[in-house]
Amino acid sequence: MKEIEYNLHDSIIAKASYKENGRLELDVQLYEIFYPGSPMVKVIISGIFNKEKIESFFEELTNDAEENDWIGYRIDSFKYDEKKQSTGANVYLFLAVDHLDSIKIHCKKLKISVVCPEWH
Repeated sequence: MKEIEYNLHDSIIAKASYKENGRLELDVQLYEIFYPGSPMVKVIISGIFNKEKIESFFEELTNDAEENDWIGYRIDSFKYDEKKQSTGANVYLFLAVDHLDSIKIHCKKLKISVVCPEWH
């Protein structure tokens, strides 16, 4: 499995959406120290197998969202799960977010793309 192309440590989750077909989307403002200009990326996790766990996580994540759905939680860690081997359409991720319990995500696909090159 190739490396995750962005270091999301200390990045901020700005917005999130979850679709019942097992697709979690996170708009993430990258950490200024690593990425000058704080570009915004969209993290798309699709084909989620452990939907109940992710739905519960999503509810906690978005429960206290401020105006305009701004979440503002900092990512402590986002990486491939070191205890499970990711292969093909079996991707295992680990996500730790400030103020929430860390979560393991089992999905088919992870995609990260730049949404906005600069965020001010």
